[in-house]
Amino acid sequence: MPDSKTIYIIDDDPEDRMLLRLAIEDVTKNVKVVELEDGLELIRLIQQKKVLRINLILLDMNMPKSNGLETIRLLRAHSKHAGIPTVMLSTSSNPVHIAWAYDAGVDHFFTKPTTYEDLEIIVKQIATEYLA
Repeated sequence: MPDSKTIYIIDDDPEDRMLLRLAIEDVTKNVKVVELEDGLELIRLIQQKKVLRINLILLDMNMPKSNGLETIRLLRAHSKHAGIPTVMLSTSSNPVHIAWAYDAGVDHFFTKPTTYEDLEIIVKQIATEYLA
């Protein structure tokens, strides 16, 4: 796809990944979505130079192996990929957790919505801000 954007969705819940991918496909054009189960997969791909381009990372906070906070810290420490826009989505709306996410280096934090319509609204906002 010429001029396509590549979005990595990192979430251990396959249903959450699927719903997020569907919302992205519904509200954006010319986007390639790559789904991963945890942050360690992304870090391994980057270290093995198997990631050519990432335009945006959508990252869950609570995952086994490497949670979202650990993943963003590792990503920010890797100079070539430190500037990739990263949005964290979590079931938590705890202000302390949100502060931890921003301290770790996320660009934006959203609490996961309970309806698909609300998810589309969030994805539209993300697309406007990070994929335009």
